[in-house]
Amino acid sequence: MGLLRRKKNEKLVKISHSVAALILLVHGYEKFEDEHVKAGILFTICGLTFLCVAIFHHRLQHKLRSVDAIFAFLEGVAALILVVEYWHNKHYLQYAYLIVAAIYIGRSVVLFVKGGKKLHTTS
Repeated sequence: MGLLRRKKNEKLVKISHSVAALILLVHGYEKFEDEHVKAGILFTICGLTFLCVAIFHHRLQHKLRSVDAIFAFLEGVAALILVVEYWHNKHYLQYAYLIVAAIYIGRSVVLFVKGGKKLHTTS
């Protein structure tokens, strides 16, 4: 893989984690305003975690073998939590988050399998 393509992929991953963090932080703020403190704290912690992943992604990638797969799975789980939150209140928004969750969880499976094959061929 070329150097420019690798840098472009790293930038895209940072943007992906940043957007997920922003969505979770906004949702956490919304829960605080509705006086749902526990849910607000949960979403704020998830959002801050994803923001830290976006900032320190390059360093984490050297420490953990499948950091992309792990955090894609966690982003999918966070999207599923949003689906549960929106299930009875919003019209059709929960289906959009359900699609996002399926994409993230599917991506995590692909990254994990792809990472596993890569590890076996190098050793």
